[in-house]
Amino acid sequence: MRQFAAAPGATVSVAVVIVAVEALLGITLITGWQARFVSRVAIGALIVFSAALGWMLLDPTAPENCGCGRLATILKGELDEAMFGLIRNALLIAILFVVARSPNPT
Repeated sequence: MRQFAAAPGATVSVAVVIVAVEALLGITLITGWQARFVSRVAIGALIVFSAALGWMLLDPTAPENCGCGRLATILKGELDEAMFGLIRNALLIAILFVVARSPNPT
């Protein structure tokens, strides 16, 4: 997030909000509460995150690393991390699409 000319406190605040929203989405998906709606929201979030990763891959002035693949320590370069993130997001979107299309539980 350092590529944006924002105050350090603002970037930390945005990062905290993003993590909180991701955690809330995950908890609601695990519990099954409003699964169809929440899965659609999660798909939208993953599309936004994937667009940011795609921008990072295509734009030479983009930051080198977003930190999205830090847990996968076998990845050695920024390109590997971005590609890993895009593939992971595509798989998650496919799974969430199935949830979003499933009938409501009775």
